[in-house]
Amino acid sequence: MAHGSELIDLAVRFSAELDECTATGGANIDRLMAMIHPDAVRLIDGKAASAQVGVAAIRDGYLSRARALTQEVELHGVDVWGELVVCRLTRRDSGMTTPGAEHHLRILLVRDGRIQRILVVTDPSEDKALRGISHA
Repeated sequence: MAHGSELIDLAVRFSAELDECTATGGANIDRLMAMIHPDAVRLIDGKAASAQVGVAAIRDGYLSRARALTQEVELHGVDVWGELVVCRLTRRDSGMTTPGAEHHLRILLVRDGRIQRILVVTDPSEDKALRGISHA
């Protein structure tokens, strides 16, 4: 099992590579994907429909997003619980029409020094408000 400092370093590097990916339209996608375990799964808000299973699907998901919008992410803290790494962050993207930023959790499960599970937790109401979408 990796030490807490190694897991924190991995989470910070992953966040930086992901930021660069979205800023450059995916120019560094190979460096980003090198941090991902071969059998990784990415899931947003626990919705099965959002699941990206395997490196190829995760890669396509990140590239699609990087090419569709620009975003700014600020990492506010990283906590380690065993091999789980919880990242607290705020995020703003070019699709948002209202001032402010979304509060997210990015939970990473690390196996063999690579990220095996990525779970993103958001507040759907906050997202709708920032995009100017009615709650009706």
